[in-house]
Order: sequence, then structure tokens, then C-alpha cells
Amino acid sequence: MQHNDAWDATKLVIPDPIRSLLLSWGKTPVEISDVTGRASVAEKRAYFVSFEDGSKAKARVLMGGEHAARWCELRRSVGGQICLSSMLWSEGDAVLEEWIEGDVLPRTAPQDHLLEEPAGVLARIHQIDVSGRGVVDACAEVGKHSPLLSSLTLASAISTDAELQLAAKLSRLAPARMHVGLAHHDFCGENLVLHSSRGVVSIDHEWMRVGSLDFDVARAIRQWKLPDVGIDVFLRGYAAAGGPVDIANLDFWLLANDIFASELRVRRGWPDAPATVKRLMSWIDR
Repeated sequence: MQHNDAWDATKLVIPDPIRSLLLSWGKTPVEISDVTGRASVAEKRAYFVSFEDGSKAKARVLMGGEHAARWCELRRSVGGQICLSSMLWSEGDAVLEEWIEGDVLPRTAPQDHLLEEPAGVLARIHQIDVSGRGVVDACAEVGKHSPLLSSLTLASAISTDAELQLAAKLSRLAPARMHVGLAHHDFCGENLVLHSSRGVVSIDHEWMRVGSLDFDVARAIRQWKLPDVGIDVFLRGYAAAGGPVDIANLDFWLLANDIFASELRVRRGWPDAPATVKRLMSWIDR
């Protein structure tokens, strides 16, 4: 087999989990290139691979063995879905997925006509039958966000007064119930491809989990940086496709997303942390 020849020709440093994954897959790679989308998460790596038989795939390293085991189990339980790239093979921390041909959607603030179909895709993901799906008490999920505010205060990203005001707003907006189901958790243009026959397909759903669908809708809005008009179009498309989330409590979930995103970016030192914290602080005057 020609594995080493193909890898050496790329002059890439191929992680051992990817080498082992491709060896166990058994096909001979003839081309491999790094297509990692977000280098700020150091452990994440993704590669385009073409094989001697003409097939193509995406090989990726997940965030450690525990995450990989959970994700692979969930992905197998979800099974084949037209709106999700298929998992072909897995070994350890690495997975091999179907390569989807087509144009990647805009990374941020897409035009309205590019929002309705993706919104429908998120609705279909949310309707997939998984264990734990249903409407549940939101108390535990609501309680996750106040400690994140405290972390922001400890990191000097916000003041103690701001923490108290934001915590009070969280409490006022908090819903009693929420929807639980298959959440994408990273739904935005850079993770979606427009395929010629399948329509919009999610090509990167490694953070997929069973969790709050209400949070997931709000996270999609924030991840895609949708303006108010875009939000309206997206929510109409989601509802028209049978999305289960009631948007009556959307403000709470948007605020929860802003807290989550701020804490994550401040903790990791990402360059967009100040802008995200500024958006969070804007809730105080609403």
C-alpha cells in the first residue's frame, strides 16, 4: 500500500490518529490536505483525503477519547440522514466522514434566500428521534449560566455590578420548560454545504449532542451573526419546517448564548473576546 508515499508528498505533519485511522480503513490515499477550519482550537484537525479508487472523505481528530466515544455512539444511533454527512469509520480519537461536494454557505450574515433552507435543515435535525427527546424542566440548564458570569468577573472581563445585573436579567427571563433533542451546537454557514441533489448538508457537526434545542436555535443565530431581519427569516423557515422550539423565550436563550460565548472566548484568549463581551454587556440597557 502507498500510504507513506502519499503522506510524505504532502509535506504535512499527519497526526498519528489520522495515520492509524486511514491504515485501518484499508484504502490507499493518493492525496491529503489540511482543511482545518478553526485553528484556534489546537487539538482539532481535519483533512481532505482522496483514495486510489476515486472516493473522497474527510478525516478528523476529535477532542479527546471521551468526546470521540460519546460522539461516535450518538452518530451511530442517529444513523444515515440526508442533511448530515455520514460517518464512514472511526478509531480512537479519529473519524472518517463522507466528503460532500458543493459550495460552502457564507460564514456570516448570509442573504435572506440562503437562510430559509438551512433553517429547515436545523428543524429536521431537531426532529430526529433520539433517546431523551422531549419537553423538560429548564431549571438545570438555566442554572448553568450564572457560574459562567462569575468566571467572567474573576477574569476581570466584566465588573461585579455587571454580573449582578446580568444575573438578575437571566432570572427574569428564565423559562420554566425547554425542548431537548438532537442539538447541532455549531450550526452556521461555514459548516454547511449546498449539495446539488441533497440540498443543504451539515459537514461539521462534531459538537452534536443531546441537549437544549432552545439554546441550539439561539446559538445558530449568534454563530451566524444574523441581523434582526435575518433572524426573522431564519425563524420563519425553522417554524415552517416543523421545528419544535417555541421562540417565546428566545431572549433568554440569546442571553445565555452570549454568556457562554463570552466565557469561552475570554478563557481561551480568542481575539474576538472583547467584541463578544461588549455584546453581552449591551443586555444591561435593554
